[in-house]
Amino acid sequence: RQYQSVATALYTTIPPLYSLQRFSRLALSTQYIAGSRSDRNMTHPPDVKLQKFVEKGCIPQRYVFGIMGFLAVANAYAMRSVLSLAITEMVVVHHGMLGNRTLLPDPMGCPIPSDLPVHVPNPENEFDWDEKTQGYILSAFFWGYVLTHLPGGQLAEKFGGKQTLGLGILCTSVLTIATPFAARAGPWWLIATRFVEGLGEGTTFPALNVLLAQWVPPMERGRLGALVFAGNQIGTVISSTLTGLMLQHFEGGWPLVFYFFGGLGCLWYI
Repeated sequence: RQYQSVATALYTTIPPLYSLQRFSRLALSTQYIAGSRSDRNMTHPPDVKLQKFVEKGCIPQRYVFGIMGFLAVANAYAMRSVLSLAITEMVVVHHGMLGNRTLLPDPMGCPIPSDLPVHVPNPENEFDWDEKTQGYILSAFFWGYVLTHLPGGQLAEKFGGKQTLGLGILCTSVLTIATPFAARAGPWWLIATRFVEGLGEGTTFPALNVLLAQWVPPMERGRLGALVFAGNQIGTVISSTLTGLMLQHFEGGWPLVFYFFGGLGCLWYI
């Protein structure tokens, strides 16, 4: 009985002591935190506090990624579509080009005039490419673009979406700047340049999908994904407008368009 009474006394005494120890530790830690905050307020000037707050990240990184991804897609689509408009100021226009074809009169239509011009060039433009060559030039980008979608996703999973996306945009930007030099070197040089440019841009969407899966929570993935991929329509609209204005009002001519959008891509990468 004596041992039983001692055990009962210890059992009823130890839990309160344990709780008291926990309360004391909590009080001391609270006092320490409060003291450290007050000391910090007294010793650090406001600008240092603001700098530390900014360094900790007042804007969530997934929103920064959403904005940068939007700009990447917008500029990628701008560099893709700029040649389709600039080529109108690059190539000599041929009106009524018959080639080896025979123009037959239509009995139900207007008669064909005898003085129909077969070849009326526009001397202001620089290149004399036929329609077949122009078709190769405009489609060469997409030959390379379709080849790097699956490899782009594998590269993004292995080496990271950030590096894959950045290097793809940088490659496309550098080749966009080099487009005027390739065009003056010859049409096949331009076709090769556009093909490699398509290879670089083909990694854009796979890398962005990998980054969305890694950085964005599932509940916000739809909203930020819509922001990122809205860059294709907005980039096309803005690039078409700016390209038309630069071709009409600036003295640099059509090469300025490629320098401008290629420079924006390099600036985005930096």
